[in-house]
Amino acid sequence: GSAIVYRLAGPLEVCRLDAFFPGEIKDFRFSLSETGVEFKPIPLRKETYFGGAGDYDYWKPVRFEARPEAGLTTPRLLKIEFGGEAPIGRVEIKCGFN
Repeated sequence: GSAIVYRLAGPLEVCRLDAFFPGEIKDFRFSLSETGVEFKPIPLRKETYFGGAGDYDYWKPVRFEARPEAGLTTPRLLKIEFGGEAPIGRVEIKCGFN
């Protein structure tokens, strides 16, 4: 049920998030809002880099990438919701400027 909300400097072009999962991989949810009250979901792409448990029971690294659909230029709030336990390693946010 945890979430992070970022105030954007301009229209969102792309957001990338790298996370590590100790167990089952559960998707993060990305959404945009103009007011902070109603958020609209952003399409998500996921890439898993896990090569197998091996001898060390490594956590599963996953990169999520969210890109808003064309025409969503005014929202200035980005919300990232956790789907489960997963420490975040890095968040990259690229904004365009009007």
